[in-house]
Amino acid sequence: MILGYDCRVTPRPAAPRGNLPAEISRFVGRRAELAEARRILGRGRLLTLTGPGGVGKTRLALRLAAELTEPDGAWLVELAALHDPALLPHAVAAALRLPGGDAAALTAHLASRGPLLVLDNAEHLLDACAELTGTLLRAAPALRVVVTSREPLNMPGEHVLPVGPLPVSGSEAGPDALALFADRAAAARPGFAMDDAGRRLAARLVRRLDGVPLAIELAAVRLRTMSLENLLAGLDDRFALLGLPRDRGGRHETMRAAVAWSHRLCGPDERLLWARLSVFAGSFDLAAAEAVCGEGLEVFDTLARLVDKSVVLAEQGEGGVRYRMLGTLRDYGAELLTEDLRPRHLAWFRGLATGLVDAHDDLRAALEYAVDTDPDTALDMAASLWMHWTSQGLLREGLHWLNRVLPPGGEPSLARARALGTRCLLALLQNEPAIARAQETELWEMAERLPDDVVLAHAHQAAGQIRFFTDDPAGALPHLEKAVKLHQGQDEALGLLCLLQLSAARTLTGDPDTGYEHAEECRRLCAEHGDEWLGSYAVWMRGFARYTWGDADGAAEDARACLAAKRRLGDRLGIVLSADLLAACALALGEPADAVRLLTVTEPLWRDLGDPCGLDLRGPALEAARAALGETEFAREAAAAAAVTLGDICGDRTAHPETLTRREQEVARLVASGLTNRAVAMRLGIAKRTVDAHIEHIFAKLGVNDRTRLADFLDDPDDDLLL
Repeated sequence: MILGYDCRVTPRPAAPRGNLPAEISRFVGRRAELAEARRILGRGRLLTLTGPGGVGKTRLALRLAAELTEPDGAWLVELAALHDPALLPHAVAAALRLPGGDAAALTAHLASRGPLLVLDNAEHLLDACAELTGTLLRAAPALRVVVTSREPLNMPGEHVLPVGPLPVSGSEAGPDALALFADRAAAARPGFAMDDAGRRLAARLVRRLDGVPLAIELAAVRLRTMSLENLLAGLDDRFALLGLPRDRGGRHETMRAAVAWSHRLCGPDERLLWARLSVFAGSFDLAAAEAVCGEGLEVFDTLARLVDKSVVLAEQGEGGVRYRMLGTLRDYGAELLTEDLRPRHLAWFRGLATGLVDAHDDLRAALEYAVDTDPDTALDMAASLWMHWTSQGLLREGLHWLNRVLPPGGEPSLARARALGTRCLLALLQNEPAIARAQETELWEMAERLPDDVVLAHAHQAAGQIRFFTDDPAGALPHLEKAVKLHQGQDEALGLLCLLQLSAARTLTGDPDTGYEHAEECRRLCAEHGDEWLGSYAVWMRGFARYTWGDADGAAEDARACLAAKRRLGDRLGIVLSADLLAACALALGEPADAVRLLTVTEPLWRDLGDPCGLDLRGPALEAARAALGETEFAREAAAAAAVTLGDICGDRTAHPETLTRREQEVARLVASGLTNRAVAMRLGIAKRTVDAHIEHIFAKLGVNDRTRLADFLDDPDDDLLL
């Protein structure tokens, strides 16, 4: 507890490795397909699930992956929003949380490992997927790959398993199709139950929908507003309007008719927003929807209605509610979109400096559009995203975009100078000093041809960073000092970055007092500018200076503050640097076991980031801990830490089973703040009916019967709902 965290917490049950999303609804049927898929992967290594859109290929692949026990986990690579084949290795690396994004880095990582990769929605990248999959399977004997696609990859060793609709035949509805409808209907309308007449109507409905799962789910959600009889009649009317026969329109026509019918049941504003939202390649938040799609619309209420109709999915994340559309629905909306929203989409993402972690698919789409239509904007964007590339370990992808926007021999310009500086930084973090030095050379040449303080600032910045990252902090000092001065009033963020590196260089060259002063100045400036990302690094750098002059308690305090901020911001590099400093402080304070646990818990993340060069506290800390504990105790502590998480150590709280659940607490506090049930549903990304049910449970548990008494209860300091 000397660090303020309990590093000896009781381990939670080990979570499976990988990145598979949790199931949010019950998986129904597909027993035969699952058995056959397991059989195929028992003797083969590449399985492609093929079938039309909406038939359930992704859901089947995820259930299969979750049921298989792979030694190195199961990893989902979502490809629907990826359109540049050259970025496929980057997408796989990002899913695996690797910094290297080329095939060589992937093969090196996978060669001795046995994960399961799920390449989802590969039909538009068939050649690239076949080439990369072949390379990886040859290099990694224990690797297995599952692909979902509308077409096979057509490559050696591929096993193809067609995925059809849930069985329906003649006058009979298969039990799985009927069970899926009943389950989703109960979710849409709590308390829903079918008598014999209702089952007959439901059987007609699922037969009418050919057993296509997405079509069945879209139909079930309509029970919120209409009876089963009206639901079936409305669907038949929709087929008639499309000119399709009542007995069977073919699976593609069935799916399209179901989507078109859902579209017809939307109001004019809902239809317009549906079409406009198709511009988003991935998930989006309310602010993005309002900025890109909001002209002439009340987005908040309209989006809430689309969520209620299951046209848009709402998901609660650490940064708030995010929304997304299934590919089939997004494609339908795109067909109906009559305006080009890509310029507004580009403008929105160009203006974002933070909050890009969950928007990476759209960031790619915006960059791709800019490369094709506005090279100057593309150059500016690729350079200005240096925080995103570095904090998320996307160094290779950042270099990919910079290589696209920086053709050799380009004309000198301030934008090109900035992009060269960013490429220099990413190359250094990727441990490629030769590339960095080439950028420095061009920057000095540009400074001679284009005498401007901005160009000179980037040249000194590159020179200082190269010397700093190649173990010459003394040589970095004069260049970083010049860069800080030249960036003032020009590029404040880069000036603050150089000030941080100047602080580190001062501390490393035996002057931690000045290093502390630089870090504190950077922290103060970041606070004035509202820059939490760099500001938290300034707190870390201040702690590093304090640690260097022997104030381990003060350094630990700064490291904890930085770690809290970096976890909130999703800055992976900042998280491991904070843990490293905390571990060094633990050793200085006589707690080597705490150091081992901190370093062990964050080791996978550090390894995923590629061990970027720079300040190395981890290696010496591990050696010191091993020496202090001895091999046996060191191994015991490391093994114990392997079963806990960083959240365990940091004291993340969970609700006591006898109090309100965490979701109930969220609902209670929002209701007490004055929000309506619909507004609470929108804020949390859940259905209004779910909020209604939560409020009933909250009132019953707390013994209150209205919102005023609920607010009074939450204001009472003696009533602690979070145990």
